[in-house]
Amino acid sequence: MTRPALLVALALGFLTAFVAGLLGMVVVESGQTESRSAVEAQPTEPVVEAFYDGINAWIADKDPVLEQVLAPGFVDHTASESYGRSTEAFLGFLSDVRAAAPSLRFDIRAIEGSGAIVSVDLERSGMQIPSIDGWEIELPAEQLFREILRIEHGLVAERWSLDGVWPKGLASAQRTISIGYDEYQQPSIQRFELDPEGAFSLAAHGTIMLWVESGELEIDLSGTDQTGTVTLPTEPLAPGDVRFVQPDGNLAVRALGNERVALWTVSVDTILVHANAISVPNTSLPTGIRQDASVGLRIQLPFDAVRLSIFIVTLPVGAAISTNAASMHAVAVVTGELHTQPETGEIFYCFGESRSRLLSDAATALSSEGFANQSGSAASYQVVGSAPATLVLLSIAAETPARSHLALP
Repeated sequence: MTRPALLVALALGFLTAFVAGLLGMVVVESGQTESRSAVEAQPTEPVVEAFYDGINAWIADKDPVLEQVLAPGFVDHTASESYGRSTEAFLGFLSDVRAAAPSLRFDIRAIEGSGAIVSVDLERSGMQIPSIDGWEIELPAEQLFREILRIEHGLVAERWSLDGVWPKGLASAQRTISIGYDEYQQPSIQRFELDPEGAFSLAAHGTIMLWVESGELEIDLSGTDQTGTVTLPTEPLAPGDVRFVQPDGNLAVRALGNERVALWTVSVDTILVHANAISVPNTSLPTGIRQDASVGLRIQLPFDAVRLSIFIVTLPVGAAISTNAASMHAVAVVTGELHTQPETGEIFYCFGESRSRLLSDAATALSSEGFANQSGSAASYQVVGSAPATLVLLSIAAETPARSHLALP
């Protein structure tokens, strides 16, 4: 299930330059349809105010008053849409925004221009996104930003903006699975790297969520053929693909082509490489496969169910994410930099270039690194550096957290 593709915040200076270039083009075009005197005779401030009041009303409760302010053939120009959005697409976009940030509001601070073309300085409020399955995301405070409107016959005919106010590419996948009473298991979040064209047999049981970070992966649940060769007839998984599988003891995986595969797994039991696959003396894993991240916990799962989840999101610099103590989780940094702070002083595991580092204080992870929670505690993370960060958030949460009992091995 994919949430809206939404661009991260960009600098106001770039926005001004962006709309200034479009402004000259729009003035020329508008001169072809209306005389300057006729345009200047039309009051614009009430139209601008009605437009943003309508946007706020739609985000709040889908009040259709906004449609009364939009001209026939309205076009919403943004950096994320090559050809601009129609009225229908624009309203759909605002509905997506409402789903992600229902408290978001736009407040007008200044209106410049009284003809067909006006520039509007805006301020945002209500930027905190509500809980997403145990995660809280708070976007940084923003300066004033500017949008351009073209008004025609008392209606908004065109808008120029950058969509730079919400997380980009917010995507999620989750599945709730039933758990029997008094079953002690080892829920785990793991990351494997497979060499090109490498094929491996993994010991795995129960429901498993797979996410392919890079490369092409082929999987098969049928095991081996009569000669003992691993068979992999299933459709390949591409980067970004998520799949839930239900192996019964064996999960066969293969890296396709000449690219290394990075694979994440979320499961209620630890996934292991079969002992008979290890061919190199004095090593725990066979040649061609590495386990770069693993967090697990011996836990008495609740009687009813647990939830396996993955979220992928791009956030602007300054955005903060926190998670409650009712789940075990891992945060992988695909791009950018992420700073972590254990809120309850528990130990966190940092993986990537700093392999197997235990943390009790704050630390920062760069691209291809990340953090994992080992004992069900809460933590907060903040995007730092000079660029947005793309994060993968993986978690295993009890549907009834109060009934779960955490215990270290």
